Amino acid sequence: MRIHRLIIVLLLCAAPARAGTTNLRWNACLGDGGVANRNFACDTNSGSETLVASFIPTAPVLGVDQMNATVNISFPGPVPPWWQFRTSGSCRIGTLAVATVPPATASACIDWADGGRDGLSTYTIGGPLGAASSQINVQSPLVASTPFDLVAGREYFAFSATINHQKTVGTGACAGCVAGACMALVRVELHRTSPQFPADLFPSPYDQVTSWQGGAGIAIPNYGGTGFTICPGATPARGRTWGEVKSLYR
Repeated sequence: MRIHRLIIVLLLCAAPARAGTTNLRWNACLGDGGVANRNFACDTNSGSETLVASFIPTAPVLGVDQMNATVNISFPGPVPPWWQFRTSGSCRIGTLAVATVPPATASACIDWADGGRDGLSTYTIGGPLGAASSQINVQSPLVASTPFDLVAGREYFAFSATINHQKTVGTGACAGCVAGACMALVRVELHRTSPQFPADLFPSPYDQVTSWQGGAGIAIPNYGGTGFTICPGATPARGRTWGEVKSLYR
């Protein structure tokens, strides 16, 4: 009996902390005035758009040395060519760049690793909603030389994703820039030196959503597939069955 109780206590102690909020905004961190929707006229091949991901712990997190984060992106239909960045043969290959250093203008959000981390990223088509979705995954797999202690209530920079305007208009242009999209930072996973596992997870109850061209009628699955969120200003947020959600993408 004592052994069984000890096992239960250890399992409870090993349960991951799920406290905090995730933020995703265009142009800047949430605290620096980043906007929730970006409308682009799709009339130039110059310039770029930048998504900035951040998170706010509600309790201190000590000894952080690694981070993983995921952004889900959903569309009203199959992922448009304009949003196909990395697969060989894609229309706009090489037009997405991920950075783990905050924008030069950042002040409200800070880099939790103070510039001392690496960054590996993937962009895959066929996320939680199949052909109608994609994912940006960012990892900082190398252990920082000195672990960092994060404080409660502070906005921390996770990463930025810059999408340039190449092949938007003219010869060789890729279709789909004008299509709406909805994206959410659905996961921030912090690894600590002690205990190394489990990691601290920061999925907010209604993952911080951001839209492109309004994102009308588009739903984003929440962390773990337990629910979904409608993009702001799209359709009223109400309880729906998964059958209703899937019907948005047929």
